[in-house]
Amino acid sequence: MIEEVPDGWSEMDTEFEQQLQAFQRRRDGLVVSVEKHTSPDGEYSVVTLPENFVDDNSVIDWITDNDSRTEADSSAVTFMRNRDR
Repeated sequence: MIEEVPDGWSEMDTEFEQQLQAFQRRRDGLVVSVEKHTSPDGEYSVVTLPENFVDDNSVIDWITDNDSRTEADSSAVTFMRNRDR
């Protein structure tokens, strides 16, 4: 679980069962979501979603797939830190 949210991002409520955590970039509304696959292998993904993802649940970009929640969290934090400039 990501506890220290990078500058320029805010944690938001999750909207879907597969979402474990979601964050929104304050300057433009981009959403980064840490999700758990429903497949038997149980991988984790980090994806970007549009600001209105509740109405338009289309993935903008698939950032990474990871075997563990810790790896997915690390990938999400790295993405947020590198994309806030």
